[in-house]
Amino acid sequence: MSIEQEKQVAAEAAAELVEHGMTVGLGTGSTVAFLLPALAGRSLDIRCAATSPRTEHAARELGLKVEALQDIDRFDVTIDGADQIAPDGWLIKGGGAAHTREKIIAAAADRFIVIADSTKPVKALHSPVPLELLSYGLRATMRRIVHRSVVIRDHAAVRAERDVAQ
Repeated sequence: MSIEQEKQVAAEAAAELVEHGMTVGLGTGSTVAFLLPALAGRSLDIRCAATSPRTEHAARELGLKVEALQDIDRFDVTIDGADQIAPDGWLIKGGGAAHTREKIIAAAADRFIVIADSTKPVKALHSPVPLELLSYGLRATMRRIVHRSVVIRDHAAVRAERDVAQ
């Protein structure tokens, strides 16, 4: 089975766990791209919030009801992918572009489901480890980071690069 087929199977299995009337947090990434049509194809009456503008747009295009995060106080389930999965269950998620939003929506969920292909389990987590920083407390946080192993990306610049690529 190809990696793309594994992603699709994982996404379709996760979509089957969603039930009528649920609130669903929608993650971001290549495996979640398979989740969205699987959810839409089930024609369930669900409320969703997305962790990224890209996921929000794709979900709306498929007819899923996507609401603003501030309108939902808890999720029955959040489904998201991962870049690395350690044997003890620790994850590395994404490159940081939707990192804070992913953490908020995952924390607000009663159940967090990770969908991933066979390339994601690792013996031990390894770099890069994304860290999204907010302006609030930035200087104090930066003081504690070991600079020799940190690559700083400007969030606005990353968004601009992505917009040009699309």
